[in-house]
Amino acid sequence: MKRTYLYAAVVIVIIAVAAAYALWPRPSIKVSSVIVPSEFAKVGEQFNVTVRASNTGGASGTYNIQLKLDGTVLFSREATARPREFVPLHGVGAGSGI
Repeated sequence: MKRTYLYAAVVIVIIAVAAAYALWPRPSIKVSSVIVPSEFAKVGEQFNVTVRASNTGGASGTYNIQLKLDGTVLFSREATARPREFVPLHGVGAGSGI
């Protein structure tokens, strides 16, 4: 009978941890715009990139935004955003025949 109580207690703890994890606030990063100049970059040339991202989640988070073309990363930036914060990311991408 003691084993039954022990198993029940373990199951209750597992359910409680799972519920707490499901309800715990998390960041949710959404990219709202990507601006690349209308001029075409030649192979090997660099180009300017502006990305606007927002955290629509309930917790701060650090994330990595990447602009890819055919699986090749052209632009990559890391940023941290608080809940409901917009973050502009500016940088230079590496041209690979856009």
